[in-house]
Amino acid sequence: MSSRISSIGSTDPAIVLLVQTLSEQAALSAGTRVLILNGQDPALALAAAKSAGQVAVFSDSAGALARIESPLQNRQIGNVSLSDGVVPDEASIGAFDVVLLALPKGRDYGRGLLWTARWMLAAGGRLYMSGANESGIKTLLADAGVLFGSVATLITRHRCRVGVAIQPRTGRPVYPAEWGADPLQPQTRTIAGLQLLTLPGVFSWQALDDGTAFLLDHLTVNSGDSVLDVGCGYGVIGLTAARRGAAQVTLSDDSLLATYCAEASIEPNWALLNKAQIDVTVGDLYAGVASRQFDLIVSNPPFHRQFETDMNVTRRLIDEAPGHLKSGGRLLIVANSFLRYDRQMRERFSAERVRTVAENSRYAIWEATR
Repeated sequence: MSSRISSIGSTDPAIVLLVQTLSEQAALSAGTRVLILNGQDPALALAAAKSAGQVAVFSDSAGALARIESPLQNRQIGNVSLSDGVVPDEASIGAFDVVLLALPKGRDYGRGLLWTARWMLAAGGRLYMSGANESGIKTLLADAGVLFGSVATLITRHRCRVGVAIQPRTGRPVYPAEWGADPLQPQTRTIAGLQLLTLPGVFSWQALDDGTAFLLDHLTVNSGDSVLDVGCGYGVIGLTAARRGAAQVTLSDDSLLATYCAEASIEPNWALLNKAQIDVTVGDLYAGVASRQFDLIVSNPPFHRQFETDMNVTRRLIDEAPGHLKSGGRLLIVANSFLRYDRQMRERFSAERVRTVAENSRYAIWEATR
């Protein structure tokens, strides 16, 4: 397996299986138009580009798009286009022969991407889906069967599987009533006293998560502070900071869905935000703020990347924070208390500049001062 992964360039066995399916069963040709949804892995785009005529890649992650773009440029591959939209617009309905979908995180978001595939495929077109068994690929395949009429499993290996659904040649798609509202349509919810726009695929999109609620209970902002909300989601932490007196707030997230929601949430709450200057930027951690410095950097950092436990994001958040803090500026994070990020904060900032703001049976809030 390791040699196979190495030759393809992916470390994800589900992507390896999907690439194998492309080479052995998908029969791509110079006339094939391919759409990749939830694009995360350069190996999939590179594999599709070898045989297909056109490949369009859509992703929620700005960082993933950058990772895909780099090898395309290095190899001067010209038949792959990258989009800054999460899904294609109506002009692309029926425009693709093949859709490739790596299992997304969250069933509602997955259903939204299946619904997109249903509209974007030409009659007789094929949707190929891959993912790990333990992460929910069987559920995604079952939902595809409901939407497309049937689904078949092509490969099961290394606790992963690849399935295919074929676009019916007749009939207009109907979104299943039992699935509720179209998950790609924004919803407005009252969260932490704010009217926030939210979507499936954004962290804790239906209600305020407990960690963020704990952070907000202990969030202090000095009047006139400049604040960076890293991994802002729909913006509840940063907008609360503005409500509590920050003069300037930057909402930043790698997720295009999240930054869309955050930006759309500013205007409905304007009367509560004390005329703060608020901007939204897309980027992985500090990528969207260049060399700017702030009085307060605040975050409920992700504990998982897709389905895997990943603490590297928070480690980078801490290590790079001093370069984005003014003298006397603070880094404030909330996390599961067992993760003990305070140890790394003490290494980076020195022990006397780090304190525990609050802690309960589940979460801790740590503060480091430059």
